Amino acid sequence: MNSVLKDILSRFDASNVFNLDETGLFYRLLLDKTLSFKVEKCTSGKASKQRLALLLGANVSGNEKLKPLVIGKSKKPRCFKNVKSLPDEYEANSNAWMSTTIWERHIRKLDSQFSRQKRNVAIIVDNCTAHNQPENLKAIEIVSLPPNITAFLQLLDQGIIRDFKRKYKKMLVKDMIKALDRNEKLEVSVLDAINYVHKSWSSV
Repeated sequence: MNSVLKDILSRFDASNVFNLDETGLFYRLLLDKTLSFKVEKCTSGKASKQRLALLLGANVSGNEKLKPLVIGKSKKPRCFKNVKSLPDEYEANSNAWMSTTIWERHIRKLDSQFSRQKRNVAIIVDNCTAHNQPENLKAIEIVSLPPNITAFLQLLDQGIIRDFKRKYKKMLVKDMIKALDRNEKLEVSVLDAINYVHKSWSSV
């Protein structure tokens, strides 16, 4: 794997080498146990209705973050009514997890974006089965990491996702306290969560 990474860095500037990684977010919960859900399955029940999946991305040089992709369970949540645009990308499927279809659609959007910028980039990802290799990409080369070592090699696993979730939780707690001061209960919708995600990721 070292030779592969050396080859990537010899062919791409660090600003054009990105790491993309998914994480689960129980967007209404405050417990520390909600910081990561890499192994846990949550496909049904009340908790799954309060979970979103996020795809985050940043480059090796640390000067560029990609717009988050938020994956929910409903294609058109009621809270989206009359909303003309979202600060981040949003997709949906029945389990609120990454799928091959969502992955390929998102990668092609990024490919168009980088093509317009006249950039050639490498995207490093784990070996999740959803992370396929879309054909005929113009600007992106996808590099898959070997199994069982992603926690050591992925840029985003080196505290970046953890910092993002701390910021998210801090923002959520502040708004909850404000609501309590008004004798109200904070009801966090998917739209609220997307706005929290956008602000938290922007501040990382």
